[in-house]
Amino acid sequence: MAPSPQKSAADKSAPFMLNRVNINSGSFRFSAGKYLVELLNVDLKSYKVEEQLYYSLKSPHMKIIFPFSKELVRVEGDVSATISQQGQRIQVHRFAWNTADFQLSGNGRSSPNGGFKVNIGFRGSAFHILEPLLGALSTRGMAYANAEVASGPDGELSINGRFRFPEMEVNKESFRAVRGTAQWNSQSKRIDVNLSATENGLRGQLYVTNREEAVYLNLRDFSGAKLTRIIEIYDSVPLSGRLIEGEIRIKGSKYSGHVQVDRLPVPLAEFNPRGPIRFTYDGRKKFATFESSGLETDFGSMALQGESDGRRNRLRLTARGTLSDFSRTEKYLAFYTGISLKPWKVAGGQGRFDLDLNKVGKRLDFVSHLEVNNTRANGVPIQTLAGIINGKNQTVNGRFDFSDPHLQGRAEFSSDNDHLKIRFPRVDGSVAGIFRILDLDIDLEGDGSGTCVYSLKKGADLPRISGNFSSPQLNFNGIPFNDLSGAFQTDTESLELTNLTYLFMEGKGATDLTIDYTRREYALEGSCTGINMERLTKDLFGYADVNFSGSGTFLNDPITVAFSVTDLHLSLQRKGTLVGTAAISTDFSDFALKAEGKLTRMETSSPLNLELSLQNNRMQGDFRIQLQDLNFVIPWKHNHGRLDMTGQISKPPSGKTDIRGIVRFDGTTFSIPNFSHALEDFQGFITFDNGAFSLQSFRASMGGGPIEGNGMLTLKQGEIQNLFFSLSGRNMTLYPIDRTVFTMDADLTLKQRDRKLLVQGNLNFRDGVWEREVDEGISFYTDPETDSAGSGLMKLLDFDLKLTGKDNIRMHNSFGDITGALNLHLTGTPDFPRLEGSLESRRGEIFFSDHKFNLLKGRVTFNNRFVIDPVINLESETFIKNYRIRFNIKGVSSRLQPEFQSSPPLSQQDILALLSLGELFKRPTSTEMSSQIGTTGLITSQLTDEIQKRARKLGVDLVMKIDPVIAGTAREGTSRLTVGTSIAQNLLIVYSTNISSLRQEIYYLQYQLSPAISLIGMRNQEGNFSIDIRYRRRRY
Repeated sequence: MAPSPQKSAADKSAPFMLNRVNINSGSFRFSAGKYLVELLNVDLKSYKVEEQLYYSLKSPHMKIIFPFSKELVRVEGDVSATISQQGQRIQVHRFAWNTADFQLSGNGRSSPNGGFKVNIGFRGSAFHILEPLLGALSTRGMAYANAEVASGPDGELSINGRFRFPEMEVNKESFRAVRGTAQWNSQSKRIDVNLSATENGLRGQLYVTNREEAVYLNLRDFSGAKLTRIIEIYDSVPLSGRLIEGEIRIKGSKYSGHVQVDRLPVPLAEFNPRGPIRFTYDGRKKFATFESSGLETDFGSMALQGESDGRRNRLRLTARGTLSDFSRTEKYLAFYTGISLKPWKVAGGQGRFDLDLNKVGKRLDFVSHLEVNNTRANGVPIQTLAGIINGKNQTVNGRFDFSDPHLQGRAEFSSDNDHLKIRFPRVDGSVAGIFRILDLDIDLEGDGSGTCVYSLKKGADLPRISGNFSSPQLNFNGIPFNDLSGAFQTDTESLELTNLTYLFMEGKGATDLTIDYTRREYALEGSCTGINMERLTKDLFGYADVNFSGSGTFLNDPITVAFSVTDLHLSLQRKGTLVGTAAISTDFSDFALKAEGKLTRMETSSPLNLELSLQNNRMQGDFRIQLQDLNFVIPWKHNHGRLDMTGQISKPPSGKTDIRGIVRFDGTTFSIPNFSHALEDFQGFITFDNGAFSLQSFRASMGGGPIEGNGMLTLKQGEIQNLFFSLSGRNMTLYPIDRTVFTMDADLTLKQRDRKLLVQGNLNFRDGVWEREVDEGISFYTDPETDSAGSGLMKLLDFDLKLTGKDNIRMHNSFGDITGALNLHLTGTPDFPRLEGSLESRRGEIFFSDHKFNLLKGRVTFNNRFVIDPVINLESETFIKNYRIRFNIKGVSSRLQPEFQSSPPLSQQDILALLSLGELFKRPTSTEMSSQIGTTGLITSQLTDEIQKRARKLGVDLVMKIDPVIAGTAREGTSRLTVGTSIAQNLLIVYSTNISSLRQEIYYLQYQLSPAISLIGMRNQEGNFSIDIRYRRRRY
């Protein structure tokens, strides 16, 4: 250490400076009041770089103890730093402090006026540091922060920073993905925090500050359930919804504030209001108050006041309001009164209510008046419902009058912890509705009349109900009965149904049933004849007779059932007969069923077997169907094969029914609707697991080529949920249309997409021959008599097929003999297909006027996504009498434009003469030609114009043409006169004659029947008559 040189008065540097420091394993300790800084095993070295003195500091142990919000905070860990000094200026180049909770890094410098500025980075947990300051607020997880710490000449210290950490807790309620900013200064001792956090799908904003020895929270977009848990009133008022805005003041254990809430999808157990709420909470006393003068709930609106005393387990609540949906009071009534509306499945309802409630411990006293209109109970409409409910010490009594156009009566009930009794002294209308309102486990629907008493003891599985009834139409477990009448009495020990008479599916039935559960005895006798099977299921037809009887002990003495079904069929009138027997051993809880029968159609008999048992709510069984004629189940004819299905049925006590098994099928012929080929010598293997069917293997042949496939199908409630099948065929020679043959490979998939069936894949044509005419319509052979199911299947199809073929597709017809390649993409449906792609050829011949034109190049492009109207571009040529004639066709197929060219050049008239006559016109001399052309041209032009002008003056649209022709060896002048007009909207008549000694007259008549069909009659110049029907088909 050396004295510093003399400085000027303006230089405020220290009177000395360290020239060299080298400390090994030293220690440092600073203590001032409650502040303590201690470093152990310190290594401190200095070195000079130019005019600056650098210090290097390392210590494995630095401990700091300081007061933070009246609490001492202790932090310790290893530290390292690099510091430089030049005069009075000090700069921290690097600072790193690694503690058990966090890592702190920083840099900074001092200013000449005595202040400093430091940038600090923080990574780790700040829980132990912030907990004394925030109290009920704390952080969890790895925090990240950057802060600027600055001090001015006056010594005021300020901190400005940004932070983020995964979780923050407020009174043990978590907020996630927290990020924000914080400011603090030593003069005001105030901290301001702005942060955002995520909870329950909301991104909330929170502003926290401390003033007047209290913490204030201004919040927005937070869950109301969080607030009620923070102030510990959730158990009394399980409020939810979204806090639009609000302010909470926290001072010690006391909370107070106001919030504005809005509705939010929440769990059913929580309340979901909208409106202002004011509250107070004393955490030490566990006492809260809350009130709202205009609170909108999901069931209506109300004014609410209440208080909750957690120490005394007491709740007082007063509410008055209107009902917009009575059914939504379910969770409120269940929470405060213990009355559940779930057994009655209340829906809708408007009216008003009042409630006065006092709850101390488990004792609950309340009085409530209700007036409700237009509600439903278990689906039964109730137009008006009015009454009173009294609750006192776990006993509830009530009386309600109800009325509806289909139901009138009164219900008087009483309920306590042991017993529920409902008496219907008068009921007119829907007796079935009464059973449903009482939530009985008897599925009855229909109108009727009678009396009823419902009684249910606590712990009983079934209520005791007695009465008599009659109904013109009643559904039992979804099964309709007509003209039903009888008497009933039931409790948990016995059930007696007597004198039951009814009509079932057009069949007449009568049944008596007595069950004694105590003695485990039963007696059953009944029959039903003439049951229409079509009434049971729309796809099954026939008439059934059933007789059933039995008596004795449960499980030991079975019920015997004999059944027969005549004229049984599924579709297309493929009728059969099913005869069988069944034995059912049951205690009317568990049962064992064994049934067998034979389905006979024509001379084919198919056995069916079923064994099923239910024991201790566990069901299991086996079944087998050996169908010898596939035509019975396939919705089209001409199939030859058989099917063997074997499966198991099981159902655990608490679970769904499980049906799984295997299906083997094989046969010689499996027809395909609207296709000229069938699958031959087919066989396959299917496994099924409930609604999931998996085609493990499938083999067949078509057109002499092998086909293999596999796939899967998933059904849910009778509808296709998932479908995928893959088929692959090789070297198949097919004749899809008359006078066509193709040899192809196919790789196809069938899958479900948007409730449609998508056929997707590739068709690779090895070779093919098309001998049909260009304008000849496309039609497949007659389908194999598909029924509604088969026709509906075709309407579901969508195509996504790529058709490719190299230079091996041949068209041979009157138009020409052309070989080419194709690359097409077929989409759309069978009724409205769409085709894109092209056909190309560079070899072949086009036939025209008894001449063969060599094809130079040809291309047919399908680029219209709305109709199949391809763009055609053909170029061909031939040689006639040393002339090279080119014949080109261009344009879309609906508006083709033929074009002729010659080399050497000829007029179109000469080209056509050369093609039709084989030679050119014989022309007269130039003088004669000039004279004749001039004369005839002038005369015919003026004559035609004058006639058409006069015809238009008379309102006639006349087409007239005079063609002067000079021909023949005798130079006989012949001309042709053509006159035509429309004499009606759809009728055109044309007359044409040559003006010579030998008249050649032509008559042409065309009547347009429709835009696509026209009738044409014609007499030609030779005197022959013809009648044609012309059909123009537009291809989509």
